[in-house]
Parts: sequence; structure tokens; C-alpha cells
Amino acid sequence: MGNVEEYNQMLADIRQDYLNQLKTISDRMKMLYQDPSLCFNDSQAFSEIYIIAHNLHGSADTFGFKPVSDAAAPLDFLLENIRQCSEGRVIGEESLLSLRSMIAELIVSVNDSFIEADG
Repeated sequence: MGNVEEYNQMLADIRQDYLNQLKTISDRMKMLYQDPSLCFNDSQAFSEIYIIAHNLHGSADTFGFKPVSDAAAPLDFLLENIRQCSEGRVIGEESLLSLRSMIAELIVSVNDSFIEADG
């Protein structure tokens, strides 16, 4: 195997590892979506979904999953805005609806990446 083939195989392996991590992330997002404490901007659920969205926004495109990065971007921005601007601990109803909608869209995008990778 030549250098180019080894390099391409290495990239394919890294992409597959990332895809495997997306499965775990998707499962975790589904749990966080249903967590009642998500409505508090200082909760563990809020912090965790923020970290997930921020990391996916920054990394997914690098590994060939642009739709995941695109779906994570607005969630990342919303969560950062809530984190910085929210008065008190409770997230407003409109923001919470947007938050849940964006989480659902990100879950769908991640799940779609499994289908695309298999096909």
C-alpha cells in the first residue's frame, strides 16, 4: 500500500470513529431533550447540550458531516445567547420551545448521517 492509500485509509478510519461517536452523542441528546431540568440555564442538562452543540458545530464539518455542523450552529448560538443574556435561572417559554426544536433537528441530522454513511 502506498502513502496515498495509507493516508486515505487513515482518514476513512478517523471519519468512522467520529461517526461511531455520533451514535453515542445522538443517544445522549435524546435523553437531554426529555430532561425537565433543561429549562434551567444552570442545570447539568443545559451545560451538556451546550457542550455537545458547540463541539458538533466546530467539528462535524471537519469530518465530512456538514449537515450536522449546520444543524448544530443555530443551537450553539441560541445556547450561548441564553447563557450570557438570560435573567435568572429559568429559560423563557419561547426560547425553550426553540431550544427543543433545534435539539430535535440536530438529532435528525445526526441520525441522517448514519443513513448516508451506510448508503
